[in-house]
Amino acid sequence: MSERVLTVDLGLDATDPDLLDQMRIMKRVREEHRYDRIVCTIRGFTGDPRELYDIPEVRAYCNRLVDLGFISYLDFSTLFDPKTPELARHGWGASEVWLCSEGRLKAHNPLTREILNELQQAILKSNERADAGLGPMLRDELAFDNAALDSPNFKEDAVREDIIAPILRKAGYRATGSLRMERSRSLAHPFVMIGSKKHKINIVPDYTLYEGSEPLLVLEAKAPGESIIHSVHVEQTYSYAIHPDVRCVHYALCNGRQLAFYHINKSEPLLIIDCKDVRAKWERVEKYLLPRYLKTPELRQFHADFGLQAKQMGITPQEEIVFEGFLVQHLAKSAESYYIASSTCNIGGLECMATFDFGQDVLDRILQALPAPQTAQFRTALSRMPYSIDVDAKVRILWAARLGNPIQGPHEEFIPMIVTELFKVEYDPSLTVGPQDPAAVQAGVPRLQI
Repeated sequence: MSERVLTVDLGLDATDPDLLDQMRIMKRVREEHRYDRIVCTIRGFTGDPRELYDIPEVRAYCNRLVDLGFISYLDFSTLFDPKTPELARHGWGASEVWLCSEGRLKAHNPLTREILNELQQAILKSNERADAGLGPMLRDELAFDNAALDSPNFKEDAVREDIIAPILRKAGYRATGSLRMERSRSLAHPFVMIGSKKHKINIVPDYTLYEGSEPLLVLEAKAPGESIIHSVHVEQTYSYAIHPDVRCVHYALCNGRQLAFYHINKSEPLLIIDCKDVRAKWERVEKYLLPRYLKTPELRQFHADFGLQAKQMGITPQEEIVFEGFLVQHLAKSAESYYIASSTCNIGGLECMATFDFGQDVLDRILQALPAPQTAQFRTALSRMPYSIDVDAKVRILWAARLGNPIQGPHEEFIPMIVTELFKVEYDPSLTVGPQDPAAVQAGVPRLQI
């Protein structure tokens, strides 16, 4: 899998508060492990024949970055690290910014022991400045040495405290408060009735998760050598979950090696994930721990919203983003002479759904670029219920857009992109996203035919 690279584009006109805001974003994505690499670029000198490091204004700017502690959140180097991916090589890491500030960056820099020692001291001072201004980096609670699982002394209680507890804390659960985890809740009558037969419950699950007073999920810890798939432990945790005093439809088990989530109405696990992958796949794991997904499971099928992700990365409504090769998957009429196009896209390895709002003039230009039969299908679909069409990624668009205002939908908040300029439209009948979504079929949404 390719590495996720965040490139921070900087301008010399940025004020110190602007740079501190950008540092907050970089700090957050470091803490959340949303990117594997963070590098920076300095814009505004495309037409200048000089190398960036030869420009006095750039050297002075890099000196500001060092003084602020900005380099604390950058990768160590793009020049000296042979493993730097191609996508990151166009940017600078902490080493390049510091060397430029010192007037010592060249096309071919030998990394001597003396330079390395100076650089390490500069980065340490930068870290101190960054911590003083924005606070220290949060400790990675999910970091764990998997070799410990092979120790005979690493048992169920260690799984509970060293692996499960940090996961629940990351999800927002605490011992008190509205999002609460209750440990080892005993039952007054530890059995359930199956017909006229009492079924003994022999466990007291390690955690029961609550939102307010509503139980959401039962989670049982087992030792690394115990099975948590199709075993008696699954049966016992299920029995606890359906007990009249609990009544959770979701339950889970963890043995330190794997984490398995279940639903009482399904015989197979909803999700099985290796514990060593929890951090990297957190966006997926949280869909089985957070109240909104436990109470409304269909939300798990929703993609993250592109607009919200862009805002969290520091994109402002004043900035235009150019989308090249955007494949429209769905187009709908939202109001008279007002339309929405949507499709999935990828941000740093996270699959997102992007929605674009535009008016009649943009739609007319899109339709003008299509063959007559397809244009007719669009006009028919948008003129009657359900006023939408499954485009099946057969329309490729190059356009510019900016962030709109946040909108609260039935289940979640999203931020649409407002189209500001349409550059190019292409129709490619060979493209497809595969079989039509059953929900769209059920809703009567027609699919574009070639």
